[in-house]
Amino acid sequence: MGNDVKVEFTIENTGSTPLTFTGPNLASADFSVTSSASSPVSASGSTKFEVTFSPSSNGLTTASFSISNNDLNESTYTINLSASVYTVDENDST
Repeated sequence: MGNDVKVEFTIENTGSTPLTFTGPNLASADFSVTSSASSPVSASGSTKFEVTFSPSSNGLTTASFSISNNDLNESTYTINLSASVYTVDENDST
């Protein structure tokens, strides 16, 4: 359909104990996790993962994924994704 778009996400542990997590859990035809993060994340450490958007059709596409963790203040993060794809006809002069 077109070019893939990759976005890198960072999970940062600002706490003083290791942060363990599961995920991201992503079920989508157009979005996929193409590089996984490492768990646990040491105190003051970080890890990264990558989500790739590979459009299969024109229009708006949405998905969400969640990351469960052992942080007592924020145990589950849910991230909403959206992308729009439009095909331009290079021969159309209007």
